[in-house]
Amino acid sequence: GQQKVGTISANAGTNLGSLEEQLAQKADEMGAKSFRITSVTG
Repeated sequence: GQQKVGTISANAGTNLGSLEEQLAQKADEMGAKSFRITSVTG
C-alpha cells in the first residue's frame, strides 16, 4: 500500500506543468515513488 511520507508545496503561478515538475522533484528528494496533488491554489 501507499504510505504518506510528507506534504510538499510549490508555487505554480499559472504554469501547471512547471508545478508538476517541482512537485515530482521534491517528492523524489523525499524518497517518494509517487505523489498526489491534493490542492492547487493561485
